[in-house]
Amino acid sequence: MDDRISTLPHEILHHILSFLSIEEVVATSVLSKRWRPLWLSLTSITLKQLRFIDPAPTQHGNVEEDEDFDFYMLMEMVNFHEVPRSIFRCRALVVLKLQGRNLRNFFNFDFPLLKTLHLNQVTFSENRLLVALFKGCPILEHLEAHDICFECGGLSEAEYTSLPKLVSASISATCNPNIPLIVLANVEFLRVEKRGNEKVPAFPNLTHLELILPLRTISWPLVFDFLKKSPKLQDLVVDKLGQKNRLLDDVLLFGISFGDEVFNFPDAVPHCLSSQFRKCTLTHYSGHENEKRFAEYIMQNSSSLQTMTICGISSLRPMEKHYIFDQLSLCPKKSANCVVHFK
Repeated sequence: MDDRISTLPHEILHHILSFLSIEEVVATSVLSKRWRPLWLSLTSITLKQLRFIDPAPTQHGNVEEDEDFDFYMLMEMVNFHEVPRSIFRCRALVVLKLQGRNLRNFFNFDFPLLKTLHLNQVTFSENRLLVALFKGCPILEHLEAHDICFECGGLSEAEYTSLPKLVSASISATCNPNIPLIVLANVEFLRVEKRGNEKVPAFPNLTHLELILPLRTISWPLVFDFLKKSPKLQDLVVDKLGQKNRLLDDVLLFGISFGDEVFNFPDAVPHCLSSQFRKCTLTHYSGHENEKRFAEYIMQNSSSLQTMTICGISSLRPMEKHYIFDQLSLCPKKSANCVVHFK
């Protein structure tokens, strides 16, 4: 029987491979010489915890990784937990998604066409690998990093540089050391979970910011640092992720909770509020004094504000919700078009 599939153009074969798992894609390299290099020129790869093809298993059952390792022979199936180095030779990649993987002792990343990178539950042996990975993605536009861990640190923030083409980023639950904000400085869309104070760099292009603060007390200085450093900001979401329900020692209805000092909001209004700021959302709102004063500050100083949305904690009683809504609705507003929504 004639092998008609192998005679098809590369573009069609790549399209066929795009419907297969990476395990099945690599297995096609044993079909013929025509198929051997095809998977290395794929534009999208997703690696999850799976069983992989191992042409040279070691006595420990892990892949023996060297510079020329190409998955060309189908020997046996083994549990595969570390990312194969051959993946980092796929210079045609446009999308790379790694999940539940380990990266160790490899620094020669070269992804000249990569535009989308997802890192989910990835463990790096050291943070120098992450620096090298970022440097190997010169035109990266979209970055997601969730539950990233480092077995050891050793680098200062100064070792990181910003990704010049980055448009959007979503960063959450990264173990110390965190991915420094300087890496994300060129984004237009940013969703970031912050667990402590950190120097905020200039964000000259940022228009949409979702600031996730998994702490009982919001770091208002951090919030205002973002406002001051983001002159083009239009949409802001402040999510007090860790505060979902009433705490026993909370004093609601604009009281002060234990350990929550009154923050003195700055007299100098951030530039973004006086230019193109359009929407502000406060989630898990419990009625603390600083939350109320922040909402009032935004409405009193934003000349272009259209919507102030308040999402209360689930344990707020109807009477408390009405009280909060009435208080914020009566607050003076610099923008005549501003509307308050309470959810």
